[in-house]
Amino acid sequence: MKTTELHSWLADRIGRFIELRRLSGSDYSSQARLLIYFDRFLVEHYPSGSTVTRQVVDHYLHSLARLRSRVRYNRFCVVRQLCEYIARTDPHCYVPEPLRCVTAPQGFHPYIFSGEEIESLLSAASALPPSGSLRPHTYRTLLGLLYTAGIRIGEAFALTLKDFQAKSDLLYIAEGKFNPYLTHQKIIL
Repeated sequence: MKTTELHSWLADRIGRFIELRRLSGSDYSSQARLLIYFDRFLVEHYPSGSTVTRQVVDHYLHSLARLRSRVRYNRFCVVRQLCEYIARTDPHCYVPEPLRCVTAPQGFHPYIFSGEEIESLLSAASALPPSGSLRPHTYRTLLGLLYTAGIRIGEAFALTLKDFQAKSDLLYIAEGKFNPYLTHQKIIL
């Protein structure tokens, strides 16, 4: 993460915290993104300050009310870890209690499209303007790939021509969600 992405009065401490986490051997990129959101919040609502107070944390939690409970929970946990780190050198830093004012994460229930709904989506994609362009073909192919292979949109966008093995009808998905260090995952087409 570039330190230029952080702009608040807490930017140096957030940057050091992220570097410490990365030096411990973990990939801290998703949590670092959550701290960038907190940094933006500080820039917008508390442009000057010297320490994290209860008022700042409570206001931040209140600003997350529009988000799903799991997202709020994740952002809260990362900010709490940051506060624990800062409190080691700044005794005035407020460290919120674990899970304070945050409901437990709820399970996600995916929506499964019916065959008719998929046909409708593919038809709508085929009818996209401008006629005669690659756009309708691109969207129809992308939607068909997502549905038939069961891959995520990010995995589809990361595909290259080398990932398709025509001789064996295999599609290799690199770095899937549940194993980011997996070299390749086979999906039979």
